[in-house]
Amino acid sequence: MPLPDPTKRAEAVSSGKADLANNFPLEYYQWGLKQQNIRIVSRAGLGVVFLGFSMVKKSPFADLRVREAVSLAFDREKIIGSEPQPLVVPMHQIVPPGIFGYSSELRPFVYDKGRADLLLKEAGFSKGLQAELLLPNSLEDLGTQIKNQLEGANVHLRLRVLPWKDFYQQFNDRKYQLALFAWSASMGDASDVLDGLRTPKDGTSNHFSYSNPRLDELIELSLRTPKIRDRRKLLNEAMAIIRKDLPVLPIVQRFNIYAVRPDLDWTPRLDRHVRAFDIRPGHR
Repeated sequence: MPLPDPTKRAEAVSSGKADLANNFPLEYYQWGLKQQNIRIVSRAGLGVVFLGFSMVKKSPFADLRVREAVSLAFDREKIIGSEPQPLVVPMHQIVPPGIFGYSSELRPFVYDKGRADLLLKEAGFSKGLQAELLLPNSLEDLGTQIKNQLEGANVHLRLRVLPWKDFYQQFNDRKYQLALFAWSASMGDASDVLDGLRTPKDGTSNHFSYSNPRLDELIELSLRTPKIRDRRKLLNEAMAIIRKDLPVLPIVQRFNIYAVRPDLDWTPRLDRHVRAFDIRPGHR
């Protein structure tokens, strides 16, 4: 059964209302580890969390300098924190390593507050930038961390946190300035997410008003190219364009966290599917 409230979802197994709970909220992770009547398990997923920039004409993020400033203004390593095991991994491309299309040619993003300040001033925001960040409640903890870091670079965000259904509607209708969301290359290929960056048209999920004809061409060519080496070359160029244009900014790859009854034997799948026949009686 769906449990949109993070507290109720965190307590579902410990209270006996569920045998297994997926999307276990990160903010309850330490609490969950201390509970005797639940077992916390996690696995790195395929999804990447992004900041997406609205690039409509009147948006401050239509200016590449502003997008670059945001990319320079926070330190991904600080987002990871000091958990006993990694729960998020810094991401510097739109797909994680191991996904076909990940480029070994691109360097990681850097943290450079001084450069971020300079770019904001050049873009006309010498007194700082005020913007609203749209995000689903499942990413509220991460959104708060990003907000706090950007404050130090004179980028001031108001968080608009919505249930997933309402968030998706606003995101799909492009009613936002800055959005925090996740995409997943569920088939193991970068083409799973590249469609979201093609010039907006029927059948695409480009919510950013971003357009680059060369990127469109590369995506089309990659879909029609059977040879792995040739496809890799096309996708490497596509990744370089995305890095330069910054329509979206990859932030982290999150681990998928679950709470399970301790007497059940279950291992999370990479695709996040929870199937009843994978759950077996175990030993405490």
